[in-house]
Amino acid sequence: MKRKISCPDFAFPLMEHEAVLNLIASLGIVGVDIGLMEDRTHLRPSNQFENLKQNATELKKRVEDKGLVVSDVFIQADLDFFVYAPNHYEESRRQHARDLFQKTVEFASIVGAEHITGMPGAAYPDVESWEESYDRCVKEQQWRADLAKSVGIPYGVEAHIDSLVEQPANAARLCQDAPGMGLTLDYSHFVRLGMEDTAGDILIPYANHVHTRAAAKGVLQTCMSDNVIDFERIVKKLEEAGYAGWYCMEYCWTPNWENCSRNDNISEIILMKERIEEI
Repeated sequence: MKRKISCPDFAFPLMEHEAVLNLIASLGIVGVDIGLMEDRTHLRPSNQFENLKQNATELKKRVEDKGLVVSDVFIQADLDFFVYAPNHYEESRRQHARDLFQKTVEFASIVGAEHITGMPGAAYPDVESWEESYDRCVKEQQWRADLAKSVGIPYGVEAHIDSLVEQPANAARLCQDAPGMGLTLDYSHFVRLGMEDTAGDILIPYANHVHTRAAAKGVLQTCMSDNVIDFERIVKKLEEAGYAGWYCMEYCWTPNWENCSRNDNISEIILMKERIEEI
């Protein structure tokens, strides 16, 4: 079957955004995952939301002119996951995160995005119990899921390292407690923590977007030759469960986080694309 393949614009942050879109199209990839990540990506909440409608409309045209579609919009309110986590214990910070998400939904709707990815939330053990952080997370994620649903866009969170739900069992629990919220499923985060890749299989029923990249124990992003994730098994299990969404070749380039600047992203994306397509 022909699978829907996408590539994140934040794989190539040192290039001009127009050149990134051209590069993605030249790789024979149809979808582009747009990063709206503060202090990290080309397009950021601070430089896109002031003139939101104009910026979103212009992006839609640039993307379409290259024969691409926006497969996902990934919102991150701050480079530090904890500062504006959706479930932050300070109401003013939660409200800021809500405001950004509301604008993200409007932005995604204008550009014709097929999915929105958000951060799941954080734990604050010096301030409160894990359960208190979790209960607030459920409330905030339910609000987001309902808002995205109101405009017809699927919403999922990424169960990433250092988040409240970095353990698959907790991510599954959150999906159950916040109906309508799905997962941007990325096995690399579980493998990075030393788990077998099968640990992520319990999350397959909740996947509405998928990130694929090579990883190994202790290494969030590596080259395909060192990869330990069985993508053949995962893709087959996803599609047996009815998954028909995007597979994003989610190599990123972030020199100050998890050593994610040591790969030739173009080559690795091509190799991953070929592997996913051949399954």
